[in-house]
Amino acid sequence: MLQRRLKNWKLPFSETVVDMLVKEFKLENSLQLYHQISTEKIDMADVKHFLVTKFEGMSDKSEKSVPELVESRKDNIVESEESLSIGEDIDNVTYKLAKCCNPIPGDKVFGFVTNEGTISIHRINCPNAKSMQQRYGYRIINVKWNGIENEGSQATIRIYGRDVLGLLGKITKIISEDLQVNMKNIVFNSDKEGYFDGRIVLQIADVEALEQLMTKIKSIEGVMEVVRID
Repeated sequence: MLQRRLKNWKLPFSETVVDMLVKEFKLENSLQLYHQISTEKIDMADVKHFLVTKFEGMSDKSEKSVPELVESRKDNIVESEESLSIGEDIDNVTYKLAKCCNPIPGDKVFGFVTNEGTISIHRINCPNAKSMQQRYGYRIINVKWNGIENEGSQATIRIYGRDVLGLLGKITKIISEDLQVNMKNIVFNSDKEGYFDGRIVLQIADVEALEQLMTKIKSIEGVMEVVRID
């Protein structure tokens, strides 16, 4: 809504402009600004009056033209000081973990503001990340994990190696003995050449617990590769 209005008023949509509005309306961050605009707690007429006056004032004070304030985003999403903290009680903000990439606590993530106004949390290497950045860069926000109490997020790992006798039992034993992990589903297939390809769906506390489990599985004789696939 804000971007569309600024375009109609022939004003730039940029981090600089957003910061000016955040300060003018005495808010803490851009997330609060967007929410108050969407809920009409901030009148767009007031936004227009402030910005038009501000830009006219900038032009009057200098013979030079007002500098172009076009927002530039890098391909990689990096964490800034202004971030939505996942796990904190933030008024009027609803977030959900995206099913397309299944982020778990500890993953590097970003937020995407959906049409419904909720924040969808994605891993930065999500298959949809590049498309969202290119098409809807203005909806991307920085997020970070902040001491979230997690009952268990889902992650899937792929295991490949030689089909050694008793190997499947060793893998399931390691998982069953890990108190931070629950196995939800397991599928293993072997070929005629004596190699297997397996996928295990896990319920796991965080990315650190997942990495520790993968390291243990890699140490089993016959296992050649262990990777997270979602």
